[in-house]
Amino acid sequence: NDFELQHNFERLGPRTLLLNARRVQNTPDKPLLILLAIEDITERSKAEKKLSESYKIINRSPAVIFLWKNKPGWPVEYVSENVQNLLGFTAQEFLNATISYAELIYPEDLEKVTAEVAAKAKEKQINSFNQEYRVVCKDGRVIWVDDRTWVQRKAQGDITHFQGIILDITDRKIIEEHLRDSEANSRALFEGISDAVFVHPLQDKGFSNFVAVNDAACNRYGYTRKEFLKLTPKDISDPESARLRSSAKGRMKLLKENWMIFEAKHITKKGKLFPVEISSRVFDLKGQKVIMSLARDITERKKADQKIRESEERFRLVFHTIPDVVSLSRLSDGTYIDVNRKFSELTGYSRDEVLGKSALDINIWKNPKDRARFIGALQMNGLIDNMEFDFQAKKGKIISGLLSAGVVKLNQEKVLLSIIHDITDRKQAEAERERLAIGIENAAEAVVITDINGDIQYVNPAFEQITGYSKKEVLGENPRILKSGKHEPDFYTELWNTITSGKVWRGKFINRRKNGEFYNEETTISPVYDSKENISNFVAVKRDVTKEEELEQQVLQAQKMDSIGRLAGGVAHDFNNMLSVILGYSELALTKVNPEDRLYKDIQEIHKAGKRSADLTTQLLAFSRKQTIAPRVLNLNDAVSSMLKMLRRLIGEDINLVWKPGANLGNIRLDPAQIDQILANLCVNARDAIDGTGNIIIETKDVEFDEEFCREHTFAKPGRYIQLMVSDDGCGMDEEIKANIFEPFFTTKDLGAGTGLGLAMVYGIVKQNNGIITVYSEKGQGSSFKLYFPLHKAQEEDKKNKEKEQLPTGNGELILLVEDEPSILELTQAMIENLGYSVVATISAEEALILAAEQEKKIDLLLSDVVMPVMNGKQLTDHLLKIHPEMKVLFMSGYTSDVIANRGVLDEGVNFINKPFSRSQLAKKLQETIKKANI
Repeated sequence: NDFELQHNFERLGPRTLLLNARRVQNTPDKPLLILLAIEDITERSKAEKKLSESYKIINRSPAVIFLWKNKPGWPVEYVSENVQNLLGFTAQEFLNATISYAELIYPEDLEKVTAEVAAKAKEKQINSFNQEYRVVCKDGRVIWVDDRTWVQRKAQGDITHFQGIILDITDRKIIEEHLRDSEANSRALFEGISDAVFVHPLQDKGFSNFVAVNDAACNRYGYTRKEFLKLTPKDISDPESARLRSSAKGRMKLLKENWMIFEAKHITKKGKLFPVEISSRVFDLKGQKVIMSLARDITERKKADQKIRESEERFRLVFHTIPDVVSLSRLSDGTYIDVNRKFSELTGYSRDEVLGKSALDINIWKNPKDRARFIGALQMNGLIDNMEFDFQAKKGKIISGLLSAGVVKLNQEKVLLSIIHDITDRKQAEAERERLAIGIENAAEAVVITDINGDIQYVNPAFEQITGYSKKEVLGENPRILKSGKHEPDFYTELWNTITSGKVWRGKFINRRKNGEFYNEETTISPVYDSKENISNFVAVKRDVTKEEELEQQVLQAQKMDSIGRLAGGVAHDFNNMLSVILGYSELALTKVNPEDRLYKDIQEIHKAGKRSADLTTQLLAFSRKQTIAPRVLNLNDAVSSMLKMLRRLIGEDINLVWKPGANLGNIRLDPAQIDQILANLCVNARDAIDGTGNIIIETKDVEFDEEFCREHTFAKPGRYIQLMVSDDGCGMDEEIKANIFEPFFTTKDLGAGTGLGLAMVYGIVKQNNGIITVYSEKGQGSSFKLYFPLHKAQEEDKKNKEKEQLPTGNGELILLVEDEPSILELTQAMIENLGYSVVATISAEEALILAAEQEKKIDLLLSDVVMPVMNGKQLTDHLLKIHPEMKVLFMSGYTSDVIANRGVLDEGVNFINKPFSRSQLAKKLQETIKKANI
């Protein structure tokens, strides 16, 4: 039998030996022989002892220890007490051979386990192996176990026993099953990460090779996966990054906290250096500590960070150098965090004075309502953009500023950024410009501003009134639209050369209005320079001097007529003296010569010629206002009536003489003989102007001239006058003839048919008696002479006292005014507007039709001249009544209504006012027509 003994060897020391002694010969004839087998089991004994000690610990652990024989069925020789906790069988059931170890294994796994054991048993050098398989518990449950098996062999190497430690790994198997199912997804996730991912073992010192990388790492760094697995983190890091990563501090953090985030610089295969952010974490992989690092390329982020830093630096630079007032304040209480230098310069407060204080504390708001408006706008919109406020500096100076404000983030705190742009100088300049603009806008002179090419950029209202062009029509146009064609090209060339050379041009133009009418203009054109002393614009100031020149012409004409009159008077006086001698001596000679004598007839002819010459001197003296007169107070109607018979004989039977005396006519103070001279001359001229049959109309009436009329007629004075009007429907006169008809010896008659002194004498008589004479005539339309003699003073005072009645005025009624004479159009429009009416005025009948069609408001009355080019007043009325059937019509003309009616232009009985008319006459006639029903 085997037995153990302890033996102390000299060289080996204490050993445990297993002895097996066997008697091989024991016969009487031979000595006793014993075969002794000795096996050194020192190490095994130690192990068994340790194992025995471990059993006590194992019985309290989840691991179960089995010892089974290498015999069929694998009978159990030993099992730890905790087997019941794992399998439900007691240890005794195994030791009593109630169940063997082979019966414990799940039938489907038994063959595999048996084959594995057999295979391992053949390997002489193996002492242990590991298996995972299923076992069946006493209650029928199937669990997975991890079996770590050691083999026990004899000296010859044969296996006698198997010793196994089994552990329940059912939960792990379930997890592994799940992991196997999700392995594909895990791999896809690993490879799908856009950042580079590296895995390498954790070592105490130095760097280990990568064991795994994803596709992103290969693409980013330029290495293949195979190349990567030969590299370490040091190979892809710059020296400084490698040093920091391998430092004790970094390694301790990684070991202690199992994770670390840091920045480094990596190098691609081609040597390109770029910044990365590395997130490293320690994992347990199959019992080994590994580091998985995610490297994110932060090149763009670094650039962005750099831009942010540069932006912040620029902000600081701009903050302190910007020419505007800039401040930063807290949203909570409005206290200043920072202000720039301009803040101190403009407000007078130093930076130290305002930090920690609010705008309210330093009383910077001039008006508390402005502060409330600012806060309200900020709360409503969160942003203020160029809101105008007035601010108060430290010493009370008022600053006008444009305030912009908004919330910005500064050091993780939201603050209010405010910028004030100082516009104090601009506001003052704007106020100055506004005053200048108002002045220009209200100036009576036209102001035109052009660019350097002469294209119009601005015109004021006076330009529109003078030219008839609206601002919209001329902007972008050239002033040449006003050219009249009255100046030679050299005139404009000299003008342009003057202003483009930087000089001022002054002169006069004859220009053309929009309606085609010519007007005289006095102009000054000056160059305007920019900040670089270059000509940038031209400004022209234009004054319409047409009326001034007309009045000047009237004065010159009057002076000329007066000069001629004085000359004619002097000549006539001296000539009269000589004629007296001629007439006296010729009369004496006739008394001394026999009538039958031929000399008598010669002397008689001399006497006749002298008498005719005396008549001429009488006319010259009348023109010069030096004839002897005997004025007296008379009624003009009576004076004209006494001349009618003679006048009818004078003009002949083919011409109809019409007498229209005015009712309640006042008296004048005049020599009756002068009335006779006037009527005779005017009726003779009218007779000569009529070819064949026709009409001459003599009319009187009481008129009153106001200041507006007198401004248009030189030497006229406001007051009441008695009008004598002689009209005809003869050939009429053009403008050139009308300009000369009152000059002595001017005549349009054939040689010998007239002296040219008739109208000169009429002019002289009128002027001698402080009267006014006007003529209204158009070629082919007849003529009308109007003479005005002042009402006798005593009677005039009586009438003034009796007629202090208020003039009738309008109530905004719309009147369409049509008059082809611009000066009369302008005067009449002013009179009508002054009387309380609205006016739409035009110089042509064609434009009147367009204006009437465009009017949304109804036209209450048409006031139109009768005789006009292209279309007369009657034709215009017929067209307009189709558009405005309720419109009243009032005609005006320099001819009498009878003359016009006789020519077939107007029907008798229409509403009519004779030119010229006073403001009071027009007021009464307008009211009379508006209130009168249409015929």
